[in-house]
Amino acid sequence: MRNQILTARMYIADMEYHYYEARLTRDMQEEGFAATMASLALTTSATLIPVTQTKTLLSGIATGVTGADKAVTEKILLSNTIQALQTQMRADRKTEAGVIYAKMYKDAGNNTKIVTPIAEYTLAMALSDADAYYQAGTIGSALIGLSKTVANADQSADQAKSGVGPNPNAVANVQAATLPQAVPLAPTRTLRFASIARDTTYATLRAQIFPNGSSTADPQIVAYIRDILGPPSVAIGGILNAPGLASLRQKISQCIDGRKAGQPCASGSLKQFR
Repeated sequence: MRNQILTARMYIADMEYHYYEARLTRDMQEEGFAATMASLALTTSATLIPVTQTKTLLSGIATGVTGADKAVTEKILLSNTIQALQTQMRADRKTEAGVIYAKMYKDAGNNTKIVTPIAEYTLAMALSDADAYYQAGTIGSALIGLSKTVANADQSADQAKSGVGPNPNAVANVQAATLPQAVPLAPTRTLRFASIARDTTYATLRAQIFPNGSSTADPQIVAYIRDILGPPSVAIGGILNAPGLASLRQKISQCIDGRKAGQPCASGSLKQFR
């Protein structure tokens, strides 16, 4: 059932994407260029209608020709840019689809695969992946992906150039020494847990704390959980793994869902259930 819901959501995203891409291409090719040319035609006509001298006539014609040439040049540049973004969107969507398919089925040995149990790949996790698949088909995501692609290609080309030149090892050492050092970020809590509790409440809460399959906990979610649990501070990893705390995990998950809906639980409201 989970896989059917997930693939149905992906199919809906596909239909929305195909319509979006077609509309983007059509608007870029027709409406934008037509509007530019229409504006130039009106401007030129306004110059030509009251003309009484050859000088004014030639000036109006020159304005129209120059503007038309500029419009064509800009539209060609925009067309190539949109095509590059569309290519990136398609590549990103294929990558996200591959990730989803890999999570839907697990290797059972002997070259056979079985459906991933719902406790390991919950519906909430699947829907989150479906949302990432949808986001991969947007211009914003394509711009980010394209910048990464270009940066990686430039870095690979630079390394290849340095590798075939003189003294490649010395050049590599100089390049490494001149790279900017990353500024350390504020530490985030990474929760490590043992294989103890594996019920549905564990899987649901884990997906909320570690969104999109991340190995690092969402610091905002962790802070919110600590707030609703109230003082003194407790180990969230223990709550996540303890088999006897299924009801508390369920209440925490409900509070997290309420927070997303704009109805967060009050501070310390779950203290009595710890």
